[in-house]
Amino acid sequence: VRNKKAGFKFTYVPLGDQGPSRPGNPMDKHTYTTGDKGYIAYDSTKYDMTVFDYVAPMLYWGSTSYDTIKWPWITYWIQNWLDAGWPPEKIILTFQSQSIKDHQDVLQSLVQAVYTGRYDGTNHFKYKGKDVSGFAGLMGWPAGNAETDTGNITAALTFAQKIPGS
Repeated sequence: VRNKKAGFKFTYVPLGDQGPSRPGNPMDKHTYTTGDKGYIAYDSTKYDMTVFDYVAPMLYWGSTSYDTIKWPWITYWIQNWLDAGWPPEKIILTFQSQSIKDHQDVLQSLVQAVYTGRYDGTNHFKYKGKDVSGFAGLMGWPAGNAETDTGNITAALTFAQKIPGS
């Protein structure tokens, strides 16, 4: 493909939470690579992922994700991708629009992480022992109705405008 279109970008978008944090998940019978919270971050040193320009791990599993998973779990999953060798400039953070509309704190935290690399007011995600200064971007899975999606986009832009230097 790149021979025909040099600027073409491939993004790897793996499934979201696959682990025990989701009660009744049929995937629980599998062995996970990242410990007890169950998110599978594919090790970029074990697999040839160089064909992909970006990875956008689905930090959710569906339209009710944020009713049960909260920001600390999501930070764990993001850090797993960094620990697996994915540089932050190649990671696009993601959200599920229907679920996040009632959990704007999660959206605000994702926006902050994209712009600052922080998972709270002062602490940074780490990549190879160094503070992360931001991520490649933010991508939302649509809710299925324009009002919810537009509201979330507007909220994300509003949150971004409040971050110094954004």
